Amino acid sequence: MASAADTPTPAERQELAAGYRAEVSEMVRAAVPSAVWVYLAAMALPFSHEAIFHPERWHLVLAHAGGDLVFGLLTIAAVRRARHPRAAVWLGVGFIAASAAVSAAYNAGFAGRAERFVLRELCELIGAALFIPWGALPQLVALGAVGLTLWIVSPMLTAGDATSYLGLVLGMGGALSAGVAAYLDHHRRVIYERGARDREAAAVCATLLDAGRALAPLDDATRIVDQTTRLVVEAIGCDWSAVFTWDARADRHALAGAAGLTPPEQARVAAEPPAPDAAAWAPGEAAHAALAAAWGVRALVVAALPGADAHAPLLACGWRTAAHPLPRRVHRLVQGFAEACALALDGARIVTDLRHTNRLKSEFVSTMSHEMRTPLNVILGCLEMGSDPELTQDERTACLARAARAAGQLLTLIEDTLDLGRLDAGRATLEVAPVEMPVLWEQLRAQCATLPRPVDVQLTWCAAVPPGVVFVDARKLGVIVRNLVQNALKFTPAGEVCVDVERAGDTLVVRVTDSGIGIPREQHASVFELFRQGDGSDVRRYGGPGLGLHIVRRFVDEFGGTIDLESEPGRGTTFTVRLPVGRSVAAA
Repeated sequence: MASAADTPTPAERQELAAGYRAEVSEMVRAAVPSAVWVYLAAMALPFSHEAIFHPERWHLVLAHAGGDLVFGLLTIAAVRRARHPRAAVWLGVGFIAASAAVSAAYNAGFAGRAERFVLRELCELIGAALFIPWGALPQLVALGAVGLTLWIVSPMLTAGDATSYLGLVLGMGGALSAGVAAYLDHHRRVIYERGARDREAAAVCATLLDAGRALAPLDDATRIVDQTTRLVVEAIGCDWSAVFTWDARADRHALAGAAGLTPPEQARVAAEPPAPDAAAWAPGEAAHAALAAAWGVRALVVAALPGADAHAPLLACGWRTAAHPLPRRVHRLVQGFAEACALALDGARIVTDLRHTNRLKSEFVSTMSHEMRTPLNVILGCLEMGSDPELTQDERTACLARAARAAGQLLTLIEDTLDLGRLDAGRATLEVAPVEMPVLWEQLRAQCATLPRPVDVQLTWCAAVPPGVVFVDARKLGVIVRNLVQNALKFTPAGEVCVDVERAGDTLVVRVTDSGIGIPREQHASVFELFRQGDGSDVRRYGGPGLGLHIVRRFVDEFGGTIDLESEPGRGTTFTVRLPVGRSVAAA
């Protein structure tokens, strides 16, 4: 089924027909004088032949040539002075009739044969059909004039019983010339309509190219929407234009920007936003008519901004007085502006994302510098203190222990960074092997016991470890547990951090619960984002580069498991990790 943008309206068809008639009239106006001159030049040869081989007819030849010349010059002059667009057509037909009359009079002057007259007129008719683009009707009128002339002068010509036969030949040849004229006119019309469509498409492309140039420098969504609606009103000639974006909270589209709306109209349009599928409504549908009536317009076009989202933004254009059907150009321009707006919004989104990424990178560099500098300073300070000869052995041992803990923190930070690099490069693979769960859990307890924590925080480790063998990547499970425990210790100024483990069939459930500061509900999803920190400065209260929870989520996804978060500000946090650890994991 053809869309509204592809089907010409009756008004467009009339406009195309009027344009074609005007173009043909100009072509005929230019072709008739040229055809007359060609005819006069071509008749010089038969006139010369008659004068040389039939000198007794010189006065008739002279009269014939003079008559053709006079009628030809009069026709040329009349065509050049004519004001009516179709005057050249009928002046050309009149010249053919006049020249036929002159030729008939010439042949009647010496009782010439009718064949001469018929042959000459057939050549003239065929030449006119090929040379003058006037279509079938003028050609048939010219044929009728020639046939009438033959009928009038046939008694004065020598033909005998063949007169009727010659008339039949003239009729058939003339009808053939009319068919040729109609065929050529049809193809000229097709070429004209194709050219008109191409010119229209070029104009639409030029308008959209200008719109793209105007929207390209903009990197703010609000400015893009405002500029788009203004350009639409200017380019299309609608009374107003508006863009609607999806409001997830209200579960409907909402007015994002408009141009040309009066305050009452804007209130009406904002109160009655279009449905998500409004762009698919045809002008004759009841839903389309109801929306137009609600907005107080007689004509309305709605286009969806391209995208994968089912709730794509919509571009609407309204006309207070114009009525459907609107020209194809309008539908194409509206859809083109919708696509240009979508491209501009995508570009602005990319710029925003790049700026956000650049900001995160700067924060990460600043944070990593701080996080690496802190343990390095501890190590250097402890080494310097340990080299003091006045220290006792116990004090020197304490300094070395602090340096070892700081080195461990630094190593963990570096390992997290390397893990992140491997994940982003796609080189992180699961190395699943059978592991005794009690042994693995004891190793994790020993590792987490050395993690730094406030003196008022107690780390409680689950004693009831499920027995048996689990199939798991022990290193990555260790990273998951260590990062969760480290995160809980960091954000618990005082209280308790509990680490529990249980097995439910082929699923291992690890739960880390703390009594710390908690996480607001609106930040539950964002805490797993890369480099996510509530405070991005290098003097913030809680340290860390923002890698731990992001790596936890990525590793859990690799296992094919899940991670859940339960937390409220001031009431602590619980992370629950569920990982498949059955034999099928090793087989996969």
